[in-house]
Amino acid sequence: MVLWALALLLGAVLEVLCRPTRSGTRTPRAVLTDRLMQSSTVLAATGSAMVAMVVQSSTAAASALGAVFVVVGLLGRVAAMRTLRARFQLTPSTGNNGREPVTAGPYRWVRHPGYSALILYLVGVTLLPGCWLGALFVLPVVGGALHRIRVEEQLLVSDYGDAYRAYSRRTPWRLVPGLL
Repeated sequence: MVLWALALLLGAVLEVLCRPTRSGTRTPRAVLTDRLMQSSTVLAATGSAMVAMVVQSSTAAASALGAVFVVVGLLGRVAAMRTLRARFQLTPSTGNNGREPVTAGPYRWVRHPGYSALILYLVGVTLLPGCWLGALFVLPVVGGALHRIRVEEQLLVSDYGDAYRAYSRRTPWRLVPGLL
């Protein structure tokens, strides 16, 4: 459980350190997607730990895989945030007119690598206690991310228009190349 708590702390510190310094116009729908993502993330982290305590069937393989996913997920999240630099925001918003969409770094392979990395990180966190069932708690996060992506892509199309549509055609995968 110490490793689980450390992974949560690292994830929280990363989000605080990379907090954006600017914000655009936030729509009520975008703010709602924030709350949905935050709630489902808390559910995934706490629910998986409770299941691990109740089931009492801890495996070293689940814990080891969880540790790998946490590290890779955190590194992926940092790469996505660093690629966006000043454009990174926690809440989808408008106000990027006049620039091209970001298509470099991990954005070459998927349109939303930050969410991909967050989901991988959370799967890792849920597996750290050693219970495979804990990973089921990430499903609401995936649902929340897919909803948030739809909202965000509407804003991106309104900001970038044809440039974002062309990027979407060149990079058809939202989260996982070849899958989703």
